[in-house]
Amino acid sequence: MPSWQKYNRNRAPAPFKVGDLVYYRNYPVSHAGHNVTVKLFHRWKGTFRIDKFLTPVTVRLVDPTTSKLVTRAHMSLLKPDRPARISLSMGLIPRTVMGNQVLIAVRL
Repeated sequence: MPSWQKYNRNRAPAPFKVGDLVYYRNYPVSHAGHNVTVKLFHRWKGTFRIDKFLTPVTVRLVDPTTSKLVTRAHMSLLKPDRPARISLSMGLIPRTVMGNQVLIAVRL
């Protein structure tokens, strides 16, 4: 077996497809002169839409509202945008009130 087949044997296919909403990894830098601390920054920017695959592991990200190019990014710097999961342990129960979906706080 050639070495490239051995290394690609356990490779998983790309988890993203064109049109998916994703977050992009943010790499802020501390700056004492401006009183900027990295630990207070958001770790992810987003959400962005995948517009096109430039290579098998590089995508072009666009703003979903304006469709303007934001950046090109490697897949290792992306995280899928998942809808928020509502947990009953949080004390919130989804209910329909006058045709609208709302969350009702419940005392546990």
